[in-house]
Amino acid sequence: MLFYLCAIKVNNHLNDNQKITVMRTRKVVLVEPMHGERIDDTYVVFEIHGDSMAPTLLSHARILCKEIPEQRWQYAEGVVVISYRDKVVVKRIAVNDILGNSMITLKSDNPDYGSEDVQLSDIHCIYKAKRIVSQDIV
Repeated sequence: MLFYLCAIKVNNHLNDNQKITVMRTRKVVLVEPMHGERIDDTYVVFEIHGDSMAPTLLSHARILCKEIPEQRWQYAEGVVVISYRDKVVVKRIAVNDILGNSMITLKSDNPDYGSEDVQLSDIHCIYKAKRIVSQDIV
């Protein structure tokens, strides 16, 4: 069974008072479940723009992500799409210290970019990157 999911572009910044759902585009991406996936309305496809996650994720790659409920943020790890303050970014969670210091440290895979500490109170939502749906070959 194939699923049609709306694509959301990740452009690094939200406009004033926008939520991540406002960024939905008219693009529809066809996704085939793999490895026993049960795709539901908590899944979304994000289109990446920028090279901060290269070589893992290239610009214009589309990734399938699953929303992490807020009560499970303390368990978030790996590559995520995260909305905080006025940003929406794809990063790797380097340190998840939500239970200790109410903070997550985000890191780019590209060594030309750094890391950033994000306070729990600044986070709007987190999506776990599950897999690449499409990406250019370089």
